[in-house]
Amino acid sequence: MSKPGSGKNLDHIGKPENQIKSIAVLPFDNYTKDNSQEFLVFGMHDALIEEIGQLGTNRVVSKTSVLTYLDSDKTIKEIASELDVDAIVEASVLFVNEKIKIQLKLYSIFMTITQKNVSFLQFTQG
Repeated sequence: MSKPGSGKNLDHIGKPENQIKSIAVLPFDNYTKDNSQEFLVFGMHDALIEEIGQLGTNRVVSKTSVLTYLDSDKTIKEIASELDVDAIVEASVLFVNEKIKIQLKLYSIFMTITQKNVSFLQFTQG
């Protein structure tokens, strides 16, 4: 099975042996250009770890364990191997037109580690 027009074989997606069972959420990058917003960025990181943990279907690496990778030069593949996880979430927080924007990237060992699935969330600051 291939995604139409992509030329990529996607047969591995959805197979039980290729489902994400463990995940680590790396510390968020603060691109708000405002160091006083660090509390907000760390709070969002905490909240995402908590939300994923409440799903109950995945092992989620603790915040304490992932904080060691703050400002790390290691690759996603190296971090995934060290933490023994199937997926890594990388995120950044920035302000765009007075809205908070969170960019999330999901890296899975079941896809090419450099392949990214990107989604955006926006919140009005207020």
